[in-house]
Amino acid sequence: MLLERLQSAFGLTDLVHDWVQSFLTDRTQQIAYSGQLSSVQSALFEVPQGSVLGLLLYVLYTAELALVVDRHGLSLHQYADDTQVYISTPAGDAEAVV
Repeated sequence: MLLERLQSAFGLTDLVHDWVQSFLTDRTQQIAYSGQLSSVQSALFEVPQGSVLGLLLYVLYTAELALVVDRHGLSLHQYADDTQVYISTPAGDAEAVV
């Protein structure tokens, strides 16, 4: 989905699209715990944690979220990889809870 969004929403095609695809595919992971290593496993759906491109790819992937939230009359707050969607109302319009 990320690759599709990069192409349709941001126009990444050809060489740039192929480069990002090669960055995201055919990745593996291994866990070290108490001095022992796990076997190497394929990482099918992952942006490498701590990578220079990770945050940028996340921002591009979620860019349309603000438009969807706004279209429904809600508010959005994003910071790094945390997103909060909320609605607010003046205190005078809120019903008292007894």
